[in-house]
Amino acid sequence: GILALAAFLVAVTVLFRTQAIVLVPALLFALWRCKPGRIPSLVAVAALLLPLALWTVYHHALIAQGPVADLPDEKPYTTWVLAGGPGILLQNLWANLRFYTLFTGALVASPRLLGSTVVAILLGGMVVAAGFQLRRDPFLALGVVGSLVLVLVGPFSQDRLLLSTLPAGGLLLL
Repeated sequence: GILALAAFLVAVTVLFRTQAIVLVPALLFALWRCKPGRIPSLVAVAALLLPLALWTVYHHALIAQGPVADLPDEKPYTTWVLAGGPGILLQNLWANLRFYTLFTGALVASPRLLGSTVVAILLGGMVVAAGFQLRRDPFLALGVVGSLVLVLVGPFSQDRLLLSTLPAGGLLLL
């Protein structure tokens, strides 16, 4: 019932937002921790995986017909990780931290140094707060840290990606 609906909503969310992929392990962790029973767990996992599997089949069929788009951010993330090796993740981490603190900092406050400092403190504060909240609210803590990791090691710096982590990160800071 409600567990299958929750799993389905997680799967649909993942189809629309790459960062929502952290919800998949979160749901699996919740199933493991709450132990709702074999049948409800299987139904929830099936509800989670079915939309993702259908999308994968459909997407592969689209690609087989020809390129969907030639934009680099339209390709699967595995292509840039495999092409760049593990070192690309560290390069992206540094480049994205720099971009997000400088660019977003300029939007937060003037002078830019003040705004960048505020953004750096907020990002660091979210990670520290996640450590403190891990026992009390593991889903929120791991969700925020997982989203930040995906945003920071991702191949593209876009302020909209960071902005989507701020509401849950703000809850951690309260």
